[in-house]
Order: sequence, then C-alpha cells, then structure tokens
Amino acid sequence: MSFSSLPSFYVCLSLALCMGLTACGDNNDNNDNDGNTPETPDAPEIVGVWASNFGSIESITENTFGGATIVAVDNDANFLVTQNAADAEFFPGRFSKVVWTTPQADEFYYCTVTFDEPTLEAARDTPKTADEDGVDTDGCGGFSWTKLTDKEQAIATFGTWKTSFGGTQGDDETITTIKWGATDIRAYDNTNRWAVTQNAADAEFGPSTYNRLVWTPIEDGVFHYCTVAFSLETEQAALDSEATADTDALDTDGCGGFPWTKMNAQ
Repeated sequence: MSFSSLPSFYVCLSLALCMGLTACGDNNDNNDNDGNTPETPDAPEIVGVWASNFGSIESITENTFGGATIVAVDNDANFLVTQNAADAEFFPGRFSKVVWTTPQADEFYYCTVTFDEPTLEAARDTPKTADEDGVDTDGCGGFSWTKLTDKEQAIATFGTWKTSFGGTQGDDETITTIKWGATDIRAYDNTNRWAVTQNAADAEFGPSTYNRLVWTPIEDGVFHYCTVAFSLETEQAALDSEATADTDALDTDGCGGFPWTKMNAQ
C-alpha cells in the first residue's frame, strides 16, 4: 500500500509530521489504572463526515477516528486518544493523541500530536505541543494542521476527477476545500454553481490574479466546468464578473469558443 492510498490521518502518522500538545485536563478522559483498557469514553464533539484540505473524506464517529478506536476523550480540552487495531499495518496496538481547534462555522483543524505510544496514559500525558497560531503553516510538527469542513458545506465539486477537454482525456484534477487544481479557492456558491480562485504567486500565467469558474450540475459522477473570466486583478472583480458560458454547447464552443472541461469522478 502506498502513502497516497492511505487516509490523511495515517499519512501524517507514517511521515511523523505531527508533534504533540500537553493535556489540559481529564474531566471527560476515561481510562483504568493500567492505561491500556479504558472504559467507554464520551463521544467527541467533532463527530461527523468531513471534507479535508488534502482532498479526503474523513468520518469521525462516537467510537472511531481515522480507522482507530477512540479510547479517551476530553471535549473541554479538545483532545482524544486513539488505539490502533492489533493487526493494523502501521503501529499495531499503539496509541495516538489528536487535538483540535474549537469548531467554528462548520470547520475546525486537527493535529495528531503524538503516535506510536505504548499506553493510553503515555499518549494522553505527552509533553509535546502544537501551535494553533500556525494551523495553516507549520504548527503541527513543522507542517500545517488538517482542516476539516462539514461535507455538506464544502464546495460541491470536491473530489478527484479525470479531466477531458475537447474529447481528449487529461490528467487527474483534485478539488479540495481550499484548492481547485493548482489554484486557491477564495469563494464559491454551490446553489448558483460558481467559484472564484486565485493563481499562485509563481504561476506561469497570470501570477496572483483571480479567475471565475462555473460548473454544471453533477450527474452520475460527471460535470463540466468553464473558466468564464481569468487574470483579473482583484477578487472583487471576479466576484462581480457577469461573464457567462453556453451550457447548450458543452462539447463544442460553449466556453469562450472552446469546449467546457468535462470531469469524471475517480
């Protein structure tokens, strides 16, 4: 199994990207004296189905996180401890500690601050730390924290798609909660099906400029999109753009004289 096929939780573990955060309390932290056979913990406040900024879907239940069993929870201190299955491919039977930021507007960040610990107690009481001031940069062991957005609130085109332009099959294109391919998503409207993106500062064409994209309804894992405005100087200009595309000519010249880009779910 390659790292690319693993959930981002285990990629983080396997690459040792995440450091740790000192436990702040144990008012909801349940374990017995030996630190290995806990009682049933409270449900974490972050239960749900989430879309991540790495392009994965992560499901957190009352009992599981990232495929591991939740063995301790402290919702006041925003942490939980998990234990891997005895037959897990990576770190079998070992304990990890996950911390998260207070959820706001159906989003939060998490960091796996320690892993491969021999006991629940060792994971829970780790002295390692994570930096909430660096959630988007290097606050999780030198890397960004994982950002999770309520799947229902994420951009509707979230996922990995096989592109097709003018009948020619292209590469895979990934759309996450923050990225459309190589561009940064700045705004979107799932009801009216548009997004505003910004090119990277070092992009070959139109560095740091803004674009407006529109897309068709997603049906049977397929949709089309068109960049109706590009290389705009400001985000507001992209938001205000009234440029349109012809949905009756998806495969011919409906996108500024060219076909729309067809996206097939992977």
